[in-house]
Amino acid sequence: MPLPDDPSRPEPLRVLDEQDFPDPFAPVTDEARAARRACLLSRARTVRAHDWDDYRWTWSSGEVAAVALLLDDHAMLAECGEDRDSVLRRSAFDLYGRHGGPAEVAAGCSRTAAFFDKTADELTRGTG
Repeated sequence: MPLPDDPSRPEPLRVLDEQDFPDPFAPVTDEARAARRACLLSRARTVRAHDWDDYRWTWSSGEVAAVALLLDDHAMLAECGEDRDSVLRRSAFDLYGRHGGPAEVAAGCSRTAAFFDKTADELTRGTG
C-alpha cells in the first residue's frame, strides 16, 4: 500500500470553485486589515534593523510609502514622491476595497489615518 505522500501516487483532481478565485471587488474583511497591519509592522521592523537598501527596490512603491509613513521617514516619502495625505489616499483602497475606498477618500481618510496611527503606536510600543 503506497504512503499518502508517495510521489508515485497522483493526487486526485478536484473541481475549482469560487474559493479558488475570490472576488477582487469584495469588501475587505477585518481579518485582511489585520493581516495588512501585521505585514506593515514586519516590514517596518525589518527596515529599522537593516535600513532601506535591500527593500526600496524590492517592495512596491505603495509598500515603501506605507512603511515610510509608519516610520515617519520624510526623506523616503519625498523620494517616493509621496506625503502623508497621498499615502492615506492610496492606502484607503487597500484597507477598504474598490467600493469602500472612494467613500473613505471622500470622507478625508479618517479611518485610514486611524489605522496608520494605531499601527505606528504598536510599532513604537513593540506590541504588534
